[in-house]
Amino acid sequence: MLKTWSRAISVVLAVILLLGVLSPGLGTGRAQAAANEEQALNDGTISQTVVENVYDGTGASGRPESITLSFNGDPSTSLGFAWYAPEQVTGTKLEVVEASKWTGGAFPADSAVSYEGTSVVTAVYENLNDKNANQRTNYSSHKVVASNLKPATAYAYRAGDGTENNWSEVSTFTTERTGRADFDFLFTTDSQGTTQNDFEIWNTVLEAGIGKFPKSEFIVISGDEVDHGDREEQWKWFFGEARKILTTLPLMPAVGNHESKNYGNFATHFNLPNLAGTGAKPDGSVYAFDYGPVHFMVLNTEYSGSSQTQETREVYEKQVQWLRNEAKNTDQKWKVVVQHKAPYSVASHVDDTDVKYFRENLTKVFDELDIDLVLSGHDHTYTRSYQMYENKPLTDIKAGQDGFVQNPEGTLYLITNAAGKKMYQPKPNRTFDYAAKYGQPNLPMFTGFRVTGDTLSYETYTVNPDGTSDLYDQYGIRKTDPIVETPKVSKVTATFHGDSRTSRGFAWYTPQSVMGTDVQIAASSVSGAADFSNALSFKGSSYTATNSPTEKVHKATASGLAAGTTYAYRVGDASINMWSQTGTFRTDDGNTSFTFIDLADTQAKEEDEASLSAETLRKALATVPNAEFVVHNGDIVDTGTNEEQWNWLLGHSQDSLLKTTIAPSAGNHEDENYAFIDHFNLDTPAGSATETGAYYSYDYGNAHFVVLNSNEDSAEYANFSAAQVQWLQDDVNAAKAKGAQWIVVNIHKGPYTTSNHATDKDIIGPNGVRSKIAPLMAQLGIDFVVQGHDHIYARTKPITSDGTAGQAAVIKESVGGESVEYTVNPDGSIYLIPATAGAKVYYKNQKPALGDAYYALFNRAEENHAAKYGPDPTNATRPVRGQVQNFVAITIDGGRLTATTYEIDQQKDNGAAIPFVIDRFGIVKQTAAPGGGTPSVPQDPNTPAPTFPVPSTPSPAAPVTPVPAAPAPTAPTPTAPTPTTPVPAVPTPGPADNAGSAQPALGDIAGHWAESAVRRAVSAGFVNGYANGDFRPNSPVTRAEFVTMIVRALDLPASTATPSFTDNSRVGAWAAPQIAAAVEAGLISGYSDGTFRPGSAMTRAELTATIVRAAKLPLDPSAKLSFADAADIPKWAVPYIAAANKAGLAGGVGGERFAPNKEATRAEAVSMILAMMK
Repeated sequence: MLKTWSRAISVVLAVILLLGVLSPGLGTGRAQAAANEEQALNDGTISQTVVENVYDGTGASGRPESITLSFNGDPSTSLGFAWYAPEQVTGTKLEVVEASKWTGGAFPADSAVSYEGTSVVTAVYENLNDKNANQRTNYSSHKVVASNLKPATAYAYRAGDGTENNWSEVSTFTTERTGRADFDFLFTTDSQGTTQNDFEIWNTVLEAGIGKFPKSEFIVISGDEVDHGDREEQWKWFFGEARKILTTLPLMPAVGNHESKNYGNFATHFNLPNLAGTGAKPDGSVYAFDYGPVHFMVLNTEYSGSSQTQETREVYEKQVQWLRNEAKNTDQKWKVVVQHKAPYSVASHVDDTDVKYFRENLTKVFDELDIDLVLSGHDHTYTRSYQMYENKPLTDIKAGQDGFVQNPEGTLYLITNAAGKKMYQPKPNRTFDYAAKYGQPNLPMFTGFRVTGDTLSYETYTVNPDGTSDLYDQYGIRKTDPIVETPKVSKVTATFHGDSRTSRGFAWYTPQSVMGTDVQIAASSVSGAADFSNALSFKGSSYTATNSPTEKVHKATASGLAAGTTYAYRVGDASINMWSQTGTFRTDDGNTSFTFIDLADTQAKEEDEASLSAETLRKALATVPNAEFVVHNGDIVDTGTNEEQWNWLLGHSQDSLLKTTIAPSAGNHEDENYAFIDHFNLDTPAGSATETGAYYSYDYGNAHFVVLNSNEDSAEYANFSAAQVQWLQDDVNAAKAKGAQWIVVNIHKGPYTTSNHATDKDIIGPNGVRSKIAPLMAQLGIDFVVQGHDHIYARTKPITSDGTAGQAAVIKESVGGESVEYTVNPDGSIYLIPATAGAKVYYKNQKPALGDAYYALFNRAEENHAAKYGPDPTNATRPVRGQVQNFVAITIDGGRLTATTYEIDQQKDNGAAIPFVIDRFGIVKQTAAPGGGTPSVPQDPNTPAPTFPVPSTPSPAAPVTPVPAAPAPTAPTPTAPTPTTPVPAVPTPGPADNAGSAQPALGDIAGHWAESAVRRAVSAGFVNGYANGDFRPNSPVTRAEFVTMIVRALDLPASTATPSFTDNSRVGAWAAPQIAAAVEAGLISGYSDGTFRPGSAMTRAELTATIVRAAKLPLDPSAKLSFADAADIPKWAVPYIAAANKAGLAGGVGGERFAPNKEATRAEAVSMILAMMK
């Protein structure tokens, strides 16, 4: 293309951006744009050095090349920068000054703010020949974030390493205006080229775009920036040919298939927020940002649900979940998705498997989330869809006289050909019903977007070889709905926390923008109305939801209430008058007569199944209106770390949950990453672990309830830690000493069930629940055990400590006209599993390992009641899903317990599925009847059936992070915030596993940000790779690995002592001497339950503390931290983190956060140890 044109337009661009030339606007012709360009040239008020940046494409000078700007934080106050330099250039400095202080000559360094960033060495192929020869070239990749900038302000900057000859030329940028101001941006796609001349086209397209839309504030490109993402020469041309523009306007890219998830160049070239947590590669390829009234969400379509690879499918699903969280928690008026592969296209890729999958599935998510616009590429043609909804074109939606469609339903999909020379032709002889306009003009294109408070519109232009442009298409949307939505409270749950007579716990979720955590409680009137004008007020605390980073978890406890009183409550933020719907609960009156509902396994894989479970709860509460609380026996959702499933279940159950108190146990489907405790405010024992669930207890009436967590493990007990078992014994004995008449245990993985799990090893093995925990239940005098996990209805006779049926008299009495069988003074514990409150069911277990002797222990052990409807079409080993649900109403009245089991059959009552009774039984606890004989049961006790409350919006309790005596430190970060790809200034160290084996080739660290550090650590001898030649730099570093590394790095003598940890048997022989040495040196110790947990990952807080101890840094017990997430940092860790931060050993992770509970990687561990050793 014409170099003269490029230089001329470059001058135009610089003048426009510095002097603020007004945009000609949408619909303005070529003449006005030309006038703007000529005026800018004539003004000539800027130094030529601004536009004549050095670009030799070699990086030999030591000066930055491939400089790019991207949003990484608030665009009004911060901006991310990235560049490459020769390998030996390790310093990363950015100097920024208000443009008004720079006159175009020498850079005013004395007035500038300086930012320190980070650099890593990256090894890349320069070109095809180098790749064929496996010859890599090393560069240093630099990233830094300029922060604390002024909104709507023009700045000048230069980048380098601080040495005079290595500064870049001076360029400029402007920060976003505050509020939801109107703005323009440019959109292009597929600049993809293979020669330098190809990227001259890319530059000419951008120059033409700026000529038409000089007020453009940033550029979006939807992927395939280059043709071969692993060839550096193409990236040099991409950034170099358009350097005048790309050093001034932020570029927000998507990953295309030509950048690939297998190459790291994208991650090292762009400084993007890497906070999505989806696992998508390259790092930073899934991100979001706000600008004006728009929330932009960028996806990585290298991952699809149609993939044959499970890992790829899982990453796709995580992206969908991330997208849902982003879209549902933004209050921006416009929602725009940017992704490379277009669901609706007309050319070569229209029938690709992944594209068809996106068309059939991902578009449904866009419908659900009310996405306004999807910008794509990949198919190198122009295609504008109709407004699309449910995969159908809404052809009746027409533009009005102003050229805008008004409040349209559905989503607009747009592909704008390409910004390079590669173009495809539409498929011949095909009809594309979804395409409102498509074609191949055989010219590159750009699109100018204008966004206002209530309009989003664009014009697409073709670019001629001489750099002029012609209008090709235009479209606009007007939305008159409010710009700002009030944030909402969701997933509210009320739980027992403290004395059930005088207190209650609450948990709920909100968007991150909500700051307050308030509960108001008022007396409830007979009509149910509540007056909160004189309400009791309580404050709590909040933290970022572990598995939903766009949401906050709020928890608060109300105390000092009156016993036996019905209260109304609401939760929210009093400072902005944002409240939940009104809920109610009743405090325990202390009497010995009360009713509750028991149910289990609401576990739902899809939203319709969550609705089914919620309906079970609703019917249970309606059937048992005097139930004072609901007990849930676990498996609340199907995948606990998938927040969408909590949204489904708690959302559909919200109305019911607001009417009751729930006492849940954790099931094995919510056993990871604090998924359970994040949704409930529970009074757990001090120091108990909550990552896999929670154990706790509460009193109600004359009964003591114990809730166990069967997701723990230990050498002695399957599914339980030794600490939990000891707590169980102490807790029950203490309750009995206080006079509890009944002891009821809630356990998910129970010992006595009759379906699939009855023969699991963790149940029947030598240390299984039936072998170890069940005898203890009888020894402790547990009366009644409710279970889950096995999705079938069954109940036992009393089971003694030797596993046999205990002796007991059985009487039958008439209750409400129905016969109830009571066991009198049972010798042993009675176990109940109430089948399922959800969709999933199992057949009865027929394995010989059980047999007649086992089933003789049961009073009810029939086949699953859903079996009569045949096998499930998707899994013939199970009955059909969703047909039968159950719940149990349990009344304790003095010395009598009466249970009534209800069933819901979806095939009955013409679809009304009215609950009906399938079982009645009870327990009588009396030593003798008055005057002798067998005590009688009251003729008409109130025996309502309990409901299954599934919290509508449960709020998690802050996860309890273990506090090892010497936690290990986190990776330090630079003075200036780091970009998308985590490039810690001093990353955290990596494990020393296999350190004694032969040195492997470490084939998986080439190009990794920590490659140099890993190689130095290996040379130093304190770490090695794995036997297969991998180092696994991104894998979490375990406690055993890190201790081994740091002991070897410090050259501490190995110890032959054996620490007194209860899980010593889990410590590998390779790590035992080092762990003993570290304990002796005071670097680390075990947990409060006596375990060391060698295989557990080190958190950043733990890692930092260990490094500080190893470095013998002084501690300040009164130290304060200024990180944005300081509230999440455990108190014990604050002095250590402060000391490490002061010494330059540890910093934040971006966004001014420390992320204390984030798992440290092997690469980070290695880097941090090296930093400590300097």
